[in-house]
Amino acid sequence: MPRGDVSAGKIQVVHFGPLGDLPGGMAQVVNEYLSWEYTGLNLSGVRTTKGRGDRLSVFRWLRSLGVVLAMAFRRDRVALVHISARGSFIREGSLVVLARMAKVPVGIHLHGSEFAKFAAKSPRLVSFVCRSALTVFVLTDESKGIVERLVGGSGVRVVKTVNAIRIPSRSAVKQKNVLFCGEVGHRKGVDVLLEAWAKSIDSMDGWKLTVAGPMASGFHVSDIPRCAELVGAVPHNESMKLQAQAAIAVLPSRHEALPMFLIESMANGCVPVGTPVGQVAELIEGIGDVVPVGDADALSQSLISLATSTDLEDRSDAARSRVQTRYSVENVRSDLEHEWTAMSAR
Repeated sequence: MPRGDVSAGKIQVVHFGPLGDLPGGMAQVVNEYLSWEYTGLNLSGVRTTKGRGDRLSVFRWLRSLGVVLAMAFRRDRVALVHISARGSFIREGSLVVLARMAKVPVGIHLHGSEFAKFAAKSPRLVSFVCRSALTVFVLTDESKGIVERLVGGSGVRVVKTVNAIRIPSRSAVKQKNVLFCGEVGHRKGVDVLLEAWAKSIDSMDGWKLTVAGPMASGFHVSDIPRCAELVGAVPHNESMKLQAQAAIAVLPSRHEALPMFLIESMANGCVPVGTPVGQVAELIEGIGDVVPVGDADALSQSLISLATSTDLEDRSDAARSRVQTRYSVENVRSDLEHEWTAMSAR
């Protein structure tokens, strides 16, 4: 069985997906779930992949299958499979189907910024996998609508949830740093960010830009503007340190669901700048700036305006308060525990 203490009388909930110190918000979500304390649940996790280029992916899948089959002989157990898009609907999706065949209560936690596009291309696959689950948890209104349409009449429950984190202690001193964390590539809008930064820097005296994250396949940065630094992939604890120091967090993505980076950075007191994709506007509106997708001029003006504003500290406090109110562990954990517990009885 996967790691985790087995407590008598508690429902055993096993999460399947990326976990541990891996890049990407999906792994951080799973890590958060596994770190929380629950009243009637005992959680454990099985890593199904380490991401693109994982040479042990077949062996990880076989181990995951073994855990699913072992669960078929246990009572009071629930499998929760974390899926994004593309190959994940084959790799992790097959675990959902096999769990259903083995009569293991199984749910899907749906991640991924490009789910809508994938579902439009592969509706039968998405429908088949989702119909094999008892409950599908989604992060955006768009995803909820798509899944409800694809599983209509099947009895599958579709639940919109949010990513949640523990609120860190307040950093004593914020620096003149603008921070980006995530995959460095076209989808996350790094090309737009670097163009905007080059337009902004003359009006942002003393400010610097830090871009942290792994380079996306096929994406190249030929010219780095001054006062900007690409630091590559960093461990999650280092990312949190960068967030504690930064005053502004920027994520000019072309596609997103509910990005953990913005939630974490706001919890660390960063004022956010994002685009109206997924649930980003709902997360940051009224506190940071929402700029059009692909608009380097608008992004530049936003960064200059924030860097020269007199209410940056007030916005920082408001960002922390927004996360505390809507995205804290205390506000999300009980709802998820209720949903996961209900699955074990179905």
